[in-house]
Amino acid sequence: MSELGIQNAFISIGVIAALAVVVWIALRSRLSVGVEVKDVFGSRRKGGKKMSEIVTFRSLTPVFGFRTSDDSPFTHSGTYKDANYSISLKQVPQGKQGFDELMALADNDTHNELTGIHISENGNTTDYFLIVDVKQPLTEDREKGVNTQESLRIGTQILTALRLHSTKGVNFEKTYNFRQPQSTCRFSISSPLARHCLFGHLGNGASVLHSNHFEMCRNTFDLLLNRQLNQSGTFDKLLNLALEYHQTAFTLVRVEHAFLIVMVIFEALFKKEIGNASQASVRIAKLLSEVQADKSPIQCAFYDHDTDAFCKIRNKIAHGDPALDSQMVKSKYPGLYLHVTNAILRLIDLPVGTIVSNYYDDVTAYINNRFSDLPEN
Repeated sequence: MSELGIQNAFISIGVIAALAVVVWIALRSRLSVGVEVKDVFGSRRKGGKKMSEIVTFRSLTPVFGFRTSDDSPFTHSGTYKDANYSISLKQVPQGKQGFDELMALADNDTHNELTGIHISENGNTTDYFLIVDVKQPLTEDREKGVNTQESLRIGTQILTALRLHSTKGVNFEKTYNFRQPQSTCRFSISSPLARHCLFGHLGNGASVLHSNHFEMCRNTFDLLLNRQLNQSGTFDKLLNLALEYHQTAFTLVRVEHAFLIVMVIFEALFKKEIGNASQASVRIAKLLSEVQADKSPIQCAFYDHDTDAFCKIRNKIAHGDPALDSQMVKSKYPGLYLHVTNAILRLIDLPVGTIVSNYYDDVTAYINNRFSDLPEN
């Protein structure tokens, strides 16, 4: 190569190097003033650090055999840890517009796969859906999944609150989970370990969430969601047992078994003395009374010399009495279920500091003080 050629080559190299320096300086300048760029993986970054983005997790639960008393939607919203949530239980009309609303966070493939979500496995249909949207900051451990610990807890507790406040529980088969922005996992489906018995024991017709219970249901949900559990505390253990058995009662085929497990809830919560159902019946009767005159009929429903008192029926079921009248059990179960459900709700709403050391002593003292302050009639 000639001397002139060598000089031209060095000049070209110098020009390229200078241009590279200019580009590098420009990029540094853009980053320093906060201009967004994307790395090769598409992650939005600012100043070399990933920007704070929001990810939305949606759980969608079709609810069968259910309605609100005046078909008005039940709604709620709030915050839990770093999550902002909105909850809606409402009618969504069948058709493209309603389906597009439900599938707002799903991609086209998922949209096409889930066109039958309003149909149960036994062929029943619904237009009531529980929609829970949870918005949280996007972090490394939230880049792929379709739910988080917070979104799962919110979804679980609203189903519990709705079950407690609806006349015949909440019958659902599957929950569909989505997210936005989407990830490699398009959606997931979760199902309860045991589903509602096809033939319920609380009578025919739809389960109803009355509109005058909306605010009470919101309050129950808030208390359950924000409850600080003491894993070693007797009260928390008993309340968890009560909620689990309450849910289980809806899955049992025979009404005798549902009756027995609801009686287990009653005994666990109120029967301090082994074998003393009489005092347990006094406690629940006082707790549920609105006036002092209410106590006697509630107490007698649980414990009386009549053969159809709840405790007498419980003994016949537990000991396999061949003379047990199943129709009598069926007729008594709704009353037992209502009393025990209302007792669970009262205990969830106990004032903070009521249970200090011994659950049975503390709850008995609270119940007695509350009852003594009630009017006679």
